[in-house]
Amino acid sequence: MAKPNRSMLAAIGEVANESARVDEQLREVFTLLIESPYGEVISAGEDTGRLVQLCLRVAGFNRRVPDEAVEFLRTICQYIDQVRLDRNFLIHSVWEKVPDSKEHVGIRSKRPATSGRTETSEAFRWTLEQALDTAEAYRLVSQSLGQFIDGVFPGERKPRVISRHRWAEMTGAMNKLSALLMPPAAP
Repeated sequence: MAKPNRSMLAAIGEVANESARVDEQLREVFTLLIESPYGEVISAGEDTGRLVQLCLRVAGFNRRVPDEAVEFLRTICQYIDQVRLDRNFLIHSVWEKVPDSKEHVGIRSKRPATSGRTETSEAFRWTLEQALDTAEAYRLVSQSLGQFIDGVFPGERKPRVISRHRWAEMTGAMNKLSALLMPPAAP
């Protein structure tokens, strides 16, 4: 086996980037559904599966969200559950190139003590096109989540919640920058 080629590594990076974007959008959906900027605090650090659960749990309780939109969100979340299996394998595997082939092999360690199986790893062959298809699937999910947000909560994007300490640091830095860029007013 040989090292994976740069194209495959770039495709895996695309999958990681696009899935991180989806996680951010799920946090935003949750925040909008509970109608509080603190939804971002509650959902911070949660993995995709938990974010999907949180969104689906509260979606039906927000009376502003029409039933069709709840069903649309449910469909998106079901699709996320399907594609995240491929995402997890791509991102959490060690990759090697199959010599004289377009395929790569991903080897992922498993936890035999918790899975009830006796294997300690699993391996699958992947092509660059399959990895790129997974990245594209996440882009489609991202677009669909954007449609949900814009359709149900037009113009209501919630501002990011920032700790008081970080807010003070950021404000101080912006004030210093403004002082450098803006000359004092003439008397």
